[in-house]
Amino acid sequence: MRKPVIALMSSIAVAVSLTACTPSIAPTAKDEAPNTTEEIERHESAPASPIAFGISVPHGAVQLGPLVRWRSAELIKTYRVDLAAIEAEEEAVRLREIEEKQAEDPEWVPPTPTPSTNSGGTSRRDTFSKLEDTPRADTYVSLMRITGKPTLVVRTVLAQLSVLLPDAEIVTDDLSEYCTARNRRVINCELSLTGETPSGRNLKVHLTVDPGDVTERTGRAASRERPVMALYIQEIGDPRESQANRTPERLSSPPDVSLTAEKTDWIWPRMDESASSNGPVIGGWAPPASATILLTGKVPEFATMTTYRTSIANEISQRFVASQLTQVEPVIDTVADLNETLESTYGTNPKGEQVRSVRIASARGNFVSLFILPKGW
Repeated sequence: MRKPVIALMSSIAVAVSLTACTPSIAPTAKDEAPNTTEEIERHESAPASPIAFGISVPHGAVQLGPLVRWRSAELIKTYRVDLAAIEAEEEAVRLREIEEKQAEDPEWVPPTPTPSTNSGGTSRRDTFSKLEDTPRADTYVSLMRITGKPTLVVRTVLAQLSVLLPDAEIVTDDLSEYCTARNRRVINCELSLTGETPSGRNLKVHLTVDPGDVTERTGRAASRERPVMALYIQEIGDPRESQANRTPERLSSPPDVSLTAEKTDWIWPRMDESASSNGPVIGGWAPPASATILLTGKVPEFATMTTYRTSIANEISQRFVASQLTQVEPVIDTVADLNETLESTYGTNPKGEQVRSVRIASARGNFVSLFILPKGW
C-alpha cells in the first residue's frame, strides 16, 4: 500500500511544481479599445449619406460616426413652457387625489414622491415625451475626414450650400473667399453665414476645414494625416414656426465644380503623421483607453469616439463636461427617435464657449462626441 501512496504524492508534487512555473493564462477583462483601421472604417458613412436639408456627405469625404444632432437652447427654452404647464396640471391632479383620499380616510398617509434624478445614464425617454408633438432636433453636425482632393471636396460642399441658401451668394471657384494660406499652403478654411432656404427655413451654417498643424506637419488625432471638415447647420428663428415647417427641401442640382477652374490654385500641405490619440484630444482632456477615437479637430475643437459599453460613454461625457464646466451646472436634454437615442449635456464656460457632449446609443453602437464651440455658434 505504501508504494501507490508514494507514487500519488510524487504526481501531486510534480503537478504543483508545473503549475507554479506556468504563467497564468486566465482571460483578462477588456480594458482597451485600440484605434485599429478596421474599427474606425466600420464607423465611416459613405459619400452621399444625408446630413440635413438636402445636404449630403460629398464625394471624396467620409463622415465618422453617426450624424450628431441636438435641440438648441432656444428650442428647449420655448418648449419647456409647454412641458411645465403639463407637469403643473399633473401635480394639481395628484394633490387633488390626495385630498380626496384623506377626506375618506383621515389616517391615510400619502406616499412620498420619488424625486426625478439623472444619474448620468442614457435615458431612453425623450425629455419632451409628455408633449403631443415632440420637438425635433434643430441642430446638425457632420464630422468628416477628406479622403480625396481637398480643393474639389470643399468646392463641392460650397456648391451644395449655394443651392440650399441661394441668396447667400456663396463663391465656389475661389478658395481665398473662405480660406487662409501661407506660401500658397492652405492653413484653414471657415464659412459662417445665415440665409433662407427655398422652402422658407432660416438657417445658420458654419463650415470649417482643418488641415492640421502646418508648422509641425502633424495632422489631427485619428485624421490619417488628412484634412478634417466639420459642417454645422442650425435652424434659427421662431422655434415654433421652425417645428411647424415639415416641408422637405427639394434642392436643384448644385453646379458641377469639376467643370470650372479654381482661381487660387493653392496647395494643401502634406502631413507627415497624425497626432497621438493617447493623450489630451480636446480642452486638455484625455479619453480613457477603452474609447476608440474616430476623429478630432481644432476648428472647432471636437473629438468623436465609440465605446463598446454604454457605461463607458456615460463616464466620458460626465468627466469631460465636469472638466470644462467647473462652476456651471450643465443642462441635459434627451432626444429619443425610433432608431437611436441622443443625450446632450451642455453649458457655457467662462470664455463664453459652448461645451457640449452628445451621447448616441443606436444599433450601430455607442458613440460620444465632445465639443468646445466658439461663442456665437
